[in-house]
Amino acid sequence: MKKNKMRKIVILLLLISTYSCKGQDEKLNYANNLKSCLTDNDIIELNKATNLFEEKLKTKYGSENINQNYLTYLKDLAMRNINPQFFLDNDSALTLKSLDESGTSNKIWISNTDSKGRSFMTLDKDGAYLKCMLNKNKNETIKEVISMQAELGGISPGLTSRAITENLTETDFNDGLNKVVIAIGFYYELSRLFRQRQK
Repeated sequence: MKKNKMRKIVILLLLISTYSCKGQDEKLNYANNLKSCLTDNDIIELNKATNLFEEKLKTKYGSENINQNYLTYLKDLAMRNINPQFFLDNDSALTLKSLDESGTSNKIWISNTDSKGRSFMTLDKDGAYLKCMLNKNKNETIKEVISMQAELGGISPGLTSRAITENLTETDFNDGLNKVVIAIGFYYELSRLFRQRQK
């Protein structure tokens, strides 16, 4: 009798642990569709970075509707309604460091110089990340915006975020690749820029 009860408890614990792990894996698969053109390590880095950004959005906006949080963030960005400190926390610094140390940054950004001779990072139009994203992402607005960001380097995030909010809906953020684009191009790139301007 006790063996049977113990067996049921073990099975229950295994089911709970399997379900818990499955939920975590599903949560961190934003960039998995890029596996054919980026390394497994790049995918891990992009997934971790996007997950952290999503957690920051939940904290900032207090909503569990994460897709709505993405749109609200982009609207705030378009209106310049975000405190620069949002980009300068320790977690984003650690994420940028991890992207750099893994080599993933080199596939995303390239150094550029503005008219005042100040250095900044912009999407690399010849980088593996952009080529892969353009090839795999199905959203035409996202593809146009990131192509423009790469071509024009240093274009106002207010303009590009406005273009996205005017053309995307909450359901567009069911696609993890769209979330990666926002996290990388509209959060971490700005985080890096704010940090460089502080020096």
